[in-house]
Amino acid sequence: MDGPHTVPYENFIRLQFLIGDEAGDVDEFCSNVGLPCPDIDRMLDIQHEMILDVPAPLKEKVSGESFPETFVLDNIEDLMRDGWRWLPVILPYAKKVTSVQAALEHFMNAEIRVRLDSLILSRRCSPERIAVAMTDWSKYEMSAEVVELYSYYFCNLDTMRSYQNWQAYISAVSDSQHQYFLAAAFDVQRDSDLVVLLNDLSIHDAVSIPSELAVNELMMTSFIQIKKEQKKVSAGIPARNTAVFEWMEVYCKMFDRVRASAEEGNQESALDRVRANLRKVRSNVKKITQYDVTDGSLAKSE
Repeated sequence: MDGPHTVPYENFIRLQFLIGDEAGDVDEFCSNVGLPCPDIDRMLDIQHEMILDVPAPLKEKVSGESFPETFVLDNIEDLMRDGWRWLPVILPYAKKVTSVQAALEHFMNAEIRVRLDSLILSRRCSPERIAVAMTDWSKYEMSAEVVELYSYYFCNLDTMRSYQNWQAYISAVSDSQHQYFLAAAFDVQRDSDLVVLLNDLSIHDAVSIPSELAVNELMMTSFIQIKKEQKKVSAGIPARNTAVFEWMEVYCKMFDRVRASAEEGNQESALDRVRANLRKVRSNVKKITQYDVTDGSLAKSE
C-alpha cells in the first residue's frame, strides 16, 4: 500500500538527503521505526525539488540526483549568500547537534513519539510546558529546546498543511492505539479535551484548568464518555471492563476539585451551580452495581 503523500517529519527527510542519504535509506529507517513513510516516488520528488533549487553556480557540484555528504559544509558561504531556502533545514543540525540527536532518539521511541506528537498536535501546549510534562512522565529531563527541535524536524504542523494530509497520515499509523491518540489530539478544541486525552496518555501536568468554565467542560466531557461506554455495552460491543468506572472517577474528581476551590475562596455560588449540574446528570448515569464485570467486558445486570 502506498504511504501518505505528506508526513510531519518531512524536514527530517530533507535533512537526511542533505547529509548524503538516499531515499532507500530513509525508507529503511521508517520501516525499522514503524512509521508511515511516503512512497519512494514521493521521496525522490522531495530530493529532486531540493536539487533543482541549488543556486546555478553550484549545480555542477551536485552529482547525479543526490547531494554529496559534504555539499552544504563545503559551500556554506555561497548557500547563505544566495539565501538557499533549504539551508534552515540543516543549520539547527549543525549548531545544536546534541539537542537534535536527543530529539531523534525521542522520535525513535514509539511511546515517547506518540506523546510528543499528541501534545504538539493539540496546539495548546508551549514547548516549555511540554518539556515539563514529558520530564514528569518519563522521569528523565527533557528541555524546551529539544521539544522545539522535535517539533521542527519530526512533528512540523506547517508541513502538513491540511486536514486531508493529517487524515491520510493518521490512517497509515500501524498501531491502532497510537492512531486513536493522534486523531484525538487533532480533535482537541478546549483544555478539557486535552485533559481527557492526556489522562489516557498518563500525562497529567501538561495543562491546568483554572476556571469554573473549564471544570464544567471536563465534567460534561466525562458525562458524555460515560454515556458512550453505556451505549457500547447495551449494543453488545466489547469495551474495556473499567471504562465506565474510570470516567465516573474523572467526573467525581472534578466535582471535588470545584468544591475544594469553593471552600478555599468562599465561592458558594460556583459550588451551588456545580451541585445543580451534578444533580441533573446523576439520574442518567447507571450505578456501578448495575454492571457486572466479566471476562474483560461490561454486561448489564438483569
